[in-house]
Amino acid sequence: MDKYKLEFKLPYLPKLPNQLMMSHWRVKQKEIKLAHSLVYSCTLKKRPTLPLKKAKLTFIRCSARQPDQDNLVFSFKHIQDGLIKAKILVDDNPNVVLDTHYSWKKGPQKSGHCLVTVEEV
Repeated sequence: MDKYKLEFKLPYLPKLPNQLMMSHWRVKQKEIKLAHSLVYSCTLKKRPTLPLKKAKLTFIRCSARQPDQDNLVFSFKHIQDGLIKAKILVDDNPNVVLDTHYSWKKGPQKSGHCLVTVEEV
């Protein structure tokens, strides 16, 4: 039986923690809803029949400026939560998400995006 694998591009660059930290709660909520709805729409016809119980995740941020590692990791939080809302993952705890990789790739200015890969383990 083949393992499920999903690769998709989000035409969106999540805000870094430094940009959101002092924001009003409505601004933060808007950012969360945007991430969740984009994940939902990008995975519409590619979802597994049942949410995955074991998975490996890879996130790549393509932007003009390189964030430091802790900001890079945090910037994918709402996208990862969107994978749960879209019923791709059962949960994002360590018993479900066994391995996660975060990286950055240089991209052109004003056209930032994210590449996401979900692999069943």
